[in-house]
Amino acid sequence: MVNRAAVALGLVLFLGIPLVGQVCTTQSYLVSRETAVAAQTAIVQTVDGASRSLDLAVSNLVDGVIADAIVRAIQRGVAVRVILPAAARSEVGGQYSRLLDAGAPLKLSPT
Repeated sequence: MVNRAAVALGLVLFLGIPLVGQVCTTQSYLVSRETAVAAQTAIVQTVDGASRSLDLAVSNLVDGVIADAIVRAIQRGVAVRVILPAAARSEVGGQYSRLLDAGAPLKLSPT
C-alpha cells in the first residue's frame, strides 16, 4: 500500500510539474535621489535579462538609459507591455514617443 502511494505521488509530481504555470518574477524599485544610480542599474539589468516577456508599470519614464534597455528588449523579440499615466504623452523629457516608435504596446492610465 505504501509503495503504491509513493508511486502515485511520484507520478503526480513527475507529470504535474510540466503542467504548472510559468514562474513570474516581480520586482519593485522605490527610487530616491540617493539610490537613483543603483536603481537605474538594477532596472536596466532586469530589462536586459528579460527573455520572453516584460511588463512595466511606471509613474513616469524620463530616463533615456532605461528606455534604451526597453527598446533593446523589443528588438530582441521580448514581448514588452508598458503602462504609463496619460500625462506621459506630453511629459517633458518623457520617453513615450520613443517607445511607441519602437513598437511597444503602451497602455495609458488616467491616473
